[in-house]
Amino acid sequence: MSFENMNNELDPIVKVNRPSQFKPPWWFAGYAHPELQDEGPIEFDARRIEKHVIPGQETAEWMCGTTIYDFHVKNKLLIGDFGIHEMIALQDRGLPFYQHYFNGVMGIAWKSLAWDLARRPNDLYVPFICVRTDKNKVPFLLRDWCKIDNAHTLFQGKAFRFI
Repeated sequence: MSFENMNNELDPIVKVNRPSQFKPPWWFAGYAHPELQDEGPIEFDARRIEKHVIPGQETAEWMCGTTIYDFHVKNKLLIGDFGIHEMIALQDRGLPFYQHYFNGVMGIAWKSLAWDLARRPNDLYVPFICVRTDKNKVPFLLRDWCKIDNAHTLFQGKAFRFI
């Protein structure tokens, strides 16, 4: 890889497609906050993203995802949270970029909480992005959805927010 390509790969400016060509999972029944999905900048600087935790999240042994989500709603934080469009943009930038700017921290996109009415009525899922390793210990960038009451997974993550 040339020095020029490496610089372009790590350029901190991330461009966001709004609306993106996001193809929802088969179970997707809609967003809990559809009015927020196209809100946010068309580009952002990865150096100026807050990795947010709510009070008590870092010191607790665990915390339910609904507690974290309710805090974001009550304190009107969702508008500044990442959504699915930002997660897609991060995934498009690739693993070296993500590791460089986010140090492997799991990011949660609370703005794009989604209903799953196909499998179980009233189940809520939230998109996240993180670094995982395959069976050969090769790291890769995963963007997926997690059930909101999966406390173990969401507790480890941080809400990515615009500063």
